[in-house]
Amino acid sequence: MKPTVPAFISIKGVAAMGNVSVSTAGRYSGQSDFPEPRYFSPGKKVWISEEVRNWFLDRPRSRR
Repeated sequence: MKPTVPAFISIKGVAAMGNVSVSTAGRYSGQSDFPEPRYFSPGKKVWISEEVRNWFLDRPRSRR
């Protein structure tokens, strides 16, 4: 059995996954309970897709 390689997403991917704007995704990424980013290079932050997905699923839904 081969080990799985995690899928990485950019801040745009985080925004798309949460159906929010890029600026809102940036605010979420600053929260202490948001998954830690990984750095591919000094200016390139990415997140593990599964961690972000789980974070969105664990958040309470809006009452609107």
